[in-house]
Amino acid sequence: MKKSLSKDKLLLIEQFVSFYKKIPHKTFELIKKEVDMTGYAETISDYYIQEGEEKGKREGEIKATLSIIDNLLDKGDIDWSFITNSTGIDQQQYNQMQLEYQQLSVSQLH
Repeated sequence: MKKSLSKDKLLLIEQFVSFYKKIPHKTFELIKKEVDMTGYAETISDYYIQEGEEKGKREGEIKATLSIIDNLLDKGDIDWSFITNSTGIDQQQYNQMQLEYQQLSVSQLH
């Protein structure tokens, strides 16, 4: 990973880690609370774990919605106005969701 980062990003990471090591944990918690960043990741690995969880959740939501719409379409005699009224998703949004789902699925393979 180090090879793929620019010198500026490496320097920024080094500065952050250096600063982070110098302050007591209690002080860091107070700073987070003060600036309302309690939901932020504390380390780079926490960030990637959190990002993966968010992508997984989004992928699951899309998969469920696509599955419902696909089942309705498989019935054959249901038109898009019924699907849109039932799900809130129109045909264009459905197509966009399919693309997003494919991208999320592919990104997890890398």
